[in-house]
Amino acid sequence: MDIKQTIEYELTSLKQRIIENHIRAGQKASGKTIESMQVVVEQLGDDYVGTLYGRQFFGNLETGNKPWKNQPMRVPRFFHDIIQEWIEAKGLSLNAWAVSYKIIHEGTQLYRQGGRDDIFSNEIQKTIDSLGKGLIALYDMQITEMITLNNKEI
Repeated sequence: MDIKQTIEYELTSLKQRIIENHIRAGQKASGKTIESMQVVVEQLGDDYVGTLYGRQFFGNLETGNKPWKNQPMRVPRFFHDIIQEWIEAKGLSLNAWAVSYKIIHEGTQLYRQGGRDDIFSNEIQKTIDSLGKGLIALYDMQITEMITLNNKEI
């Protein structure tokens, strides 16, 4: 594997672990969050930059949503409809207006419980560690090859 492939592999593995944690936590509803996740690795000069993208409120998987009662301009447009879609996707029988009101005034249940760190936070550190080891191994191999070639030339 080369550097780009190593970064792609590690970010794809991260993506899969996040998906598994998201599903295991019972957070999956419509699947839009999972569908929004995309690994992109680009070359910038001599370097590679890897990014795992997700939808706008991806961080809420761990933090939940804080109340918006004092910031009405932050409430998403058609919030009731978004909540209704979520209720239907989860197969629940809840009143979307009541749920919307509770979230706007008190935040989501996850927020009120203090959030969590087992969806992506722990996985990011694992990826950083694994990526570091993988890149060190690649650089070590390249340096060893360069030394071997230089010694043959002498």
